[in-house]
Amino acid sequence: MDIIVTGKHLDVTEPIRDYAEQRLEKITRYYDRASKAEVILGKEESTGYAVEIIVHVDHHEHFVAEDDGDDLYKCIDLATDKAARQVHDYKEKVRSHKG
Repeated sequence: MDIIVTGKHLDVTEPIRDYAEQRLEKITRYYDRASKAEVILGKEESTGYAVEIIVHVDHHEHFVAEDDGDDLYKCIDLATDKAARQVHDYKEKVRSHKG
């Protein structure tokens, strides 16, 4: 899975990029047809940090998960968990229709 990490009003350092990529790799454990993930990290005046994850899956509209807060790493964790749950639920739905 290709993972693209970008920042809005935020410099994406190598440790942050590595952390986001490492967390998103777990999505392929749930569903191997996830072809690409975009991670958009932003610095917001009101909430601190904002994280948006867009997961592109074959033969389906993309999944979007967001989180914001004052700890960037925690936001990455929570948004990744939301995206993983969406992909996992989709896989279960597809599996139940085939069986």
